[in-house]
Amino acid sequence: MSISLLLLALGFIIMLLVGWAFWIAPKLGQQRLDIAQKSALVAVHTVTAIAILAAGLLYLEEQQWSPRLGVELKADTRLIPESKPETALVQLSIEINNKSETKQSVNYIEVSAFGIRGPANRNSMAPQDLGATQFYRLVTSQPNEVGADETSYQFLEIPVPCEWSLVRVTVKVPRPPVQPPQRGQRRNEYERKLLVPVAEVCSKAAP
Repeated sequence: MSISLLLLALGFIIMLLVGWAFWIAPKLGQQRLDIAQKSALVAVHTVTAIAILAAGLLYLEEQQWSPRLGVELKADTRLIPESKPETALVQLSIEINNKSETKQSVNYIEVSAFGIRGPANRNSMAPQDLGATQFYRLVTSQPNEVGADETSYQFLEIPVPCEWSLVRVTVKVPRPPVQPPQRGQRRNEYERKLLVPVAEVCSKAAP
Protein backbone atom coordinates (compact mmCIF):
# COMPACT_ATOMS: atom_id res chain seq x y z
CA MET A 1 0.00 0.00 0.00
CA SER A 2 1.35 3.43 -0.91
CA ILE A 3 1.78 6.07 1.78
CA SER A 4 -0.94 8.27 0.28
CA LEU A 5 -3.46 5.42 0.49
CA LEU A 6 -2.32 4.72 4.05
CA LEU A 7 -3.06 8.33 4.99
CA LEU A 8 -6.55 8.06 3.50
CA ALA A 9 -7.17 4.83 5.43
CA LEU A 10 -5.99 6.40 8.69
CA GLY A 11 -8.24 9.40 8.15
CA PHE A 12 -11.19 7.07 7.59
CA ILE A 13 -10.37 5.15 10.79
CA ILE A 14 -10.25 8.39 12.79
CA MET A 15 -13.68 9.35 11.46
CA LEU A 16 -15.08 5.96 12.50
CA LEU A 17 -13.61 6.23 16.00
CA VAL A 18 -14.99 9.74 16.52
CA GLY A 19 -18.39 8.63 15.24
CA TRP A 20 -18.37 5.64 17.61
CA ALA A 21 -17.33 7.65 20.66
CA PHE A 22 -19.62 10.66 20.25
CA TRP A 23 -22.58 9.38 18.26
CA ILE A 24 -23.13 5.63 18.74
CA ALA A 25 -21.75 5.15 22.28
CA PRO A 26 -24.03 7.75 23.97
CA LYS A 27 -26.97 5.52 23.03
CA LEU A 28 -25.51 2.58 25.02
CA GLY A 29 -25.59 4.14 28.50
CA GLN A 30 -23.29 6.27 30.65
CA GLN A 31 -20.93 3.47 31.74
CA ARG A 32 -20.34 2.24 28.22
CA LEU A 33 -20.12 5.84 27.04
CA ASP A 34 -17.18 6.61 29.38
CA ILE A 35 -15.32 3.44 28.37
CA ALA A 36 -15.99 4.03 24.67
CA GLN A 37 -14.87 7.64 24.76
CA LYS A 38 -11.65 6.88 26.67
CA SER A 39 -10.82 4.01 24.34
CA ALA A 40 -11.64 6.12 21.31
CA LEU A 41 -9.45 9.00 22.49
CA VAL A 42 -6.48 6.67 23.04
CA ALA A 43 -7.04 5.13 19.62
CA VAL A 44 -7.39 8.55 17.97
CA HIS A 45 -4.12 9.75 19.51
CA THR A 46 -2.36 6.59 18.34
CA VAL A 47 -3.74 6.78 14.83
CA THR A 48 -2.91 10.51 14.67
CA ALA A 49 0.70 9.80 15.60
CA ILE A 50 0.87 7.13 12.89
CA ALA A 51 -0.66 9.57 10.40
CA ILE A 52 1.96 12.23 11.26
CA LEU A 53 4.73 9.65 10.79
CA ALA A 54 3.23 8.55 7.47
CA ALA A 55 2.99 12.17 6.32
CA GLY A 56 6.65 12.65 7.14
CA LEU A 57 7.55 9.54 5.15
CA LEU A 58 5.43 10.79 2.25
CA TYR A 59 7.30 14.10 2.28
CA LEU A 60 10.65 12.32 2.29
CA GLU A 61 9.53 10.05 -0.53
CA GLU A 62 8.37 12.95 -2.69
CA GLN A 63 11.12 15.43 -1.87
CA GLN A 64 14.18 13.33 -1.08
CA TRP A 65 13.91 9.69 -2.10
CA SER A 66 11.98 9.91 -5.37
CA PRO A 67 14.43 10.37 -8.25
CA ARG A 68 14.04 13.83 -9.79
CA LEU A 69 16.16 15.84 -12.19
CA GLY A 70 16.32 19.53 -12.94
CA VAL A 71 17.21 20.56 -16.50
CA GLU A 72 18.34 24.06 -17.52
CA LEU A 73 19.55 25.40 -20.86
CA LYS A 74 21.91 28.24 -21.74
CA ALA A 75 23.24 29.28 -25.14
CA ASP A 76 26.05 31.42 -26.51
CA THR A 77 26.06 32.37 -30.20
CA ARG A 78 29.01 33.38 -32.38
CA LEU A 79 29.60 33.80 -36.10
CA ILE A 80 31.94 31.24 -37.66
CA PRO A 81 34.66 33.34 -39.34
CA GLU A 82 34.96 33.04 -43.12
CA SER A 83 32.16 30.49 -43.30
CA LYS A 84 30.60 30.06 -46.75
CA PRO A 85 27.65 30.17 -46.68
CA GLU A 86 27.54 32.31 -43.53
CA THR A 87 26.97 30.13 -40.49
CA ALA A 88 26.49 30.88 -36.81
CA LEU A 89 27.59 28.55 -34.04
CA VAL A 90 25.33 28.01 -31.03
CA GLN A 91 27.15 26.57 -28.04
CA LEU A 92 24.47 24.93 -25.94
CA SER A 93 25.00 24.23 -22.24
CA ILE A 94 22.74 21.57 -20.71
CA GLU A 95 22.73 21.49 -16.90
CA ILE A 96 21.27 18.35 -15.35
CA ASN A 97 20.85 18.58 -11.59
CA ASN A 98 20.11 15.46 -9.55
CA LYS A 99 17.61 16.57 -6.89
CA SER A 100 17.33 13.17 -5.19
CA GLU A 101 19.47 11.36 -2.64
CA THR A 102 20.53 8.53 -4.94
CA LYS A 103 22.79 8.38 -7.99
CA GLN A 104 20.90 8.60 -11.29
CA SER A 105 21.82 7.60 -14.82
CA VAL A 106 21.01 9.64 -17.93
CA ASN A 107 21.40 7.21 -20.82
CA TYR A 108 20.60 9.65 -23.66
CA ILE A 109 19.93 13.30 -24.43
CA GLU A 110 17.96 14.34 -27.50
CA VAL A 111 18.68 17.78 -28.97
CA SER A 112 16.76 19.32 -31.89
CA ALA A 113 16.96 22.74 -33.52
CA PHE A 114 14.20 24.42 -35.54
CA GLY A 115 14.48 27.53 -37.68
CA ILE A 116 11.66 30.09 -37.45
CA ARG A 117 10.91 32.81 -40.01
CA GLY A 118 8.09 34.25 -42.08
CA PRO A 119 4.42 34.48 -40.99
CA ALA A 120 3.69 33.34 -37.44
CA ASN A 121 1.65 30.19 -38.04
CA ARG A 122 0.81 27.57 -35.42
CA ASN A 123 2.24 24.09 -35.73
CA SER A 124 -0.74 21.79 -36.27
CA MET A 125 1.13 18.88 -34.64
CA ALA A 126 2.14 20.99 -31.61
CA PRO A 127 -0.30 23.94 -31.19
CA GLN A 128 1.83 25.40 -28.39
CA ASP A 129 4.63 26.11 -30.89
CA LEU A 130 4.89 28.27 -33.97
CA GLY A 131 5.56 26.54 -37.24
CA ALA A 132 9.28 25.88 -37.74
CA THR A 133 11.66 23.84 -39.89
CA GLN A 134 13.86 21.25 -38.22
CA PHE A 135 17.43 21.34 -39.47
CA TYR A 136 19.35 19.63 -36.65
CA ARG A 137 18.86 16.56 -34.45
CA LEU A 138 21.29 14.68 -32.25
CA VAL A 139 20.69 11.83 -29.78
CA THR A 140 23.62 11.08 -27.52
CA SER A 141 24.18 7.43 -26.61
CA GLN A 142 26.84 7.66 -23.90
CA PRO A 143 25.36 7.05 -20.41
CA ASN A 144 26.08 9.74 -17.84
CA GLU A 145 26.03 9.12 -14.08
CA VAL A 146 24.91 12.02 -11.88
CA GLY A 147 25.59 11.71 -8.16
CA ALA A 148 23.17 12.73 -5.42
CA ASP A 149 22.70 16.52 -5.31
CA GLU A 150 25.24 16.96 -8.11
CA THR A 151 25.05 18.73 -11.48
CA SER A 152 26.23 17.34 -14.80
CA TYR A 153 27.16 19.76 -17.59
CA GLN A 154 26.84 18.76 -21.22
CA PHE A 155 28.03 21.04 -24.04
CA LEU A 156 26.98 20.82 -27.67
CA GLU A 157 27.79 22.97 -30.69
CA ILE A 158 25.01 23.48 -33.21
CA PRO A 159 25.83 25.04 -36.61
CA VAL A 160 23.02 27.36 -37.72
CA PRO A 161 22.80 28.65 -41.30
CA CYS A 162 22.37 32.43 -41.31
CA GLU A 163 19.21 32.00 -43.36
CA TRP A 164 17.52 31.54 -39.99
CA SER A 165 17.02 34.60 -37.79
CA LEU A 166 15.51 32.76 -34.85
CA VAL A 167 16.14 29.22 -33.69
CA ARG A 168 14.19 27.11 -31.20
CA VAL A 169 16.34 24.51 -29.44
CA THR A 170 14.51 21.59 -27.84
CA VAL A 171 16.20 19.25 -25.37
CA LYS A 172 14.70 16.02 -24.04
CA VAL A 173 16.13 14.19 -21.03
CA PRO A 174 14.64 10.90 -19.74
CA ARG A 175 12.93 10.98 -16.37
CA PRO A 176 14.44 8.57 -13.84
CA PRO A 177 14.46 5.71 -13.35
CA VAL A 178 15.63 5.44 -16.93
CA GLN A 179 14.56 2.61 -19.18
CA PRO A 180 15.98 1.76 -22.60
CA PRO A 181 13.75 3.47 -25.20
CA GLN A 182 11.52 0.99 -27.01
CA ARG A 183 10.31 1.43 -30.57
CA GLY A 184 6.76 2.77 -30.65
CA GLN A 185 6.68 3.36 -26.88
CA ARG A 186 6.07 6.87 -25.56
CA ARG A 187 9.07 8.12 -23.64
CA ASN A 188 8.75 9.69 -20.20
CA GLU A 189 10.98 12.74 -20.57
CA TYR A 190 11.75 16.21 -19.34
CA GLU A 191 11.44 18.64 -22.26
CA ARG A 192 13.04 22.07 -22.26
CA LYS A 193 12.97 24.71 -24.99
CA LEU A 194 15.15 27.76 -25.60
CA LEU A 195 14.80 30.50 -28.22
CA VAL A 196 18.16 31.58 -29.64
CA PRO A 197 18.33 34.74 -31.79
CA VAL A 198 21.01 34.57 -34.50
CA ALA A 199 20.06 37.57 -36.68
CA GLU A 200 22.35 40.03 -34.87
CA VAL A 201 25.32 37.67 -35.03
CA CYS A 202 24.75 36.90 -38.70
CA SER A 203 24.44 40.60 -39.53
CA LYS A 204 28.16 40.90 -38.76
CA ALA A 205 29.03 38.70 -41.71
CA ALA A 206 31.05 40.47 -44.38
CA PRO A 207 28.95 41.52 -47.39
